[in-house]
Amino acid sequence: QGQQQDADFKELVLVKKSMAREIESLQSTIQAMAQQYATLQDDYNTLEDTFFSLSSDKATWASDRYKLQSSVSALEETLASRDKLLTEKGQALEAVLKEHYTAVAERNELAQENASLRSEVDHLRGAMDEAYAIAETLQTHQRARRRKR
Repeated sequence: QGQQQDADFKELVLVKKSMAREIESLQSTIQAMAQQYATLQDDYNTLEDTFFSLSSDKATWASDRYKLQSSVSALEETLASRDKLLTEKGQALEAVLKEHYTAVAERNELAQENASLRSEVDHLRGAMDEAYAIAETLQTHQRARRRKR
């Protein structure tokens, strides 16, 4: 029973430590959320001030709206131009990659062919060495026969 109590106590200690870590994690999350809330509140206040400032002076608002629309139009044109350029660069890159992969495949194919040819050359060299050795042996035997005659 004493051992069971020790085991239960150890388990409670582990649970307590785990809960403490969770509490610390939650506290960190709460602090981060509080900071985010404060930032969002500041942003909201700024937007609200901007809104009241814009709506208080219709002439300024109309001018600002025109400027904003002009800026948006210019940005849209820039974006369209960059999208086009990005597409062109992407296509060029794909072409280069295709050439690269084709060249790599051709290189690998040539390497395999070279290895095969190298193997054949080695085999032929061995056969030539054998043929040379046989020819020397035959020549030696022929000389020996001629001497006996």
